Amino acid sequence: MQVYQQKDVDAISARLSEDNIRRVSLWSTDIGGALKEKSVPIQEFYRILGGSGSSFDGSSVEGFARINESDMFLCPDLSTYAPYPTGGSLKKARFMCDVYTPSGEPFGGSPRYILKKMIAEMKKTLGNENAAFYVAPELEFYLLKDGRIPCDSGGYFDVVQDDFCDQCVILLNQMGIEDEAYHHEVGKGQFEIDIVYGDALRISDNAITFKWVVKTVAKKAGLEATFMPKPFSGEIAGSGAHYHVNIVTEKDTADGGRKKDKNLFYDKRKKGFSNIALYSIGGLLEHAKAGSAIWCPTVNSYKRLGKSEAPKYFVWGPDNRSALIRVPSLRPDDGGKSLRFEIRCPDPSSNPYLATAVMLACMLDGIKNKIKPGESVNRNMFRENSNNIETLPDSLEQALNYLEQDEVIKNALGKHCFNEFVNLKRKELDDFNSNVTSWEIDHYRNV
Repeated sequence: MQVYQQKDVDAISARLSEDNIRRVSLWSTDIGGALKEKSVPIQEFYRILGGSGSSFDGSSVEGFARINESDMFLCPDLSTYAPYPTGGSLKKARFMCDVYTPSGEPFGGSPRYILKKMIAEMKKTLGNENAAFYVAPELEFYLLKDGRIPCDSGGYFDVVQDDFCDQCVILLNQMGIEDEAYHHEVGKGQFEIDIVYGDALRISDNAITFKWVVKTVAKKAGLEATFMPKPFSGEIAGSGAHYHVNIVTEKDTADGGRKKDKNLFYDKRKKGFSNIALYSIGGLLEHAKAGSAIWCPTVNSYKRLGKSEAPKYFVWGPDNRSALIRVPSLRPDDGGKSLRFEIRCPDPSSNPYLATAVMLACMLDGIKNKIKPGESVNRNMFRENSNNIETLPDSLEQALNYLEQDEVIKNALGKHCFNEFVNLKRKELDDFNSNVTSWEIDHYRNV
């Protein structure tokens, strides 16, 4: 079980008192990425820090535990402290939590633990305790009114709904999450708010918080925010979660924190990608068919892939948005500091902890086995005949079939998470296949 150092308890107690926090929200996610919360008064929170965590019924959380072994415990990660306003006089704060079993061991099926486990594996593989996996997801969403109507008729970079985005950014900043930019996306009522990149665990915590903030602000405005990958039929743009990633080393800062030191993706002798970066791309392409089950985890996800901004072709290339993996252009004065690549198939319905853990597992397999990615491609894959190029699966069912055969990703997820994830998604497929849609009624009612 999590044991807290007295100096850390004293430090967080001082911050809680200074901010006049009266209730604390203990946050975690299920396997699918849905946010779960337990709210406790401040005096109970102090008891949790001095004991063995806060108990909950794991059998009631999707993919966690059977009813005959359901007792589990939430232990807050004190570094994730984030105060937030409630709209009234009550002041609250949230902590992301790790999940433990009654025996005091980390729960192997917890998505947050799975990511922490993969980060530890990365440090071991690279032989560098200062190595860190840095990510920055571009989370897109639609803002709707009256259920299914886009809130505006804007297009890419149009100046609309600034007040809504400003309110989201203010709340994110209050919770300690820095934004990099926001803008209107291609679709009517579609937006993207980018959060500053950093180590994968912190950014995954922030991504969960980001979705809560957007939905909360939308609800207060009488609107609805959806992160559904393809909420509209036809050529209307879907919503993605393009991930920018690289591996860096970190160093200590004067205030006791950590910051980026060296970009391990950059080789100054080549003035470009290091072998670590190239092998990482090779590993991702090698396992992408199975990985898509995690990165694109819904039936709806596969209605987005293959469309503009959502490539499915197994190629990589510089500044090529039709490739599965894109290498963004660098500023002339950058010196390789921000050299990275962008994985363009994931969507925002994925669990960010599992999505990044699986990305890292694929990359590490590429590094261990020196998997070469092939030559880069700068052709528009959407416009040319690409029948000879491998692609992502066409459906969730195909993706799950590949996942069940991929030992690297299965080992990364662990037996419990893998089995529960596949079972949940197979059930989702069964439910979808047995459901009669309005399209079927319209097309077959007169046969």
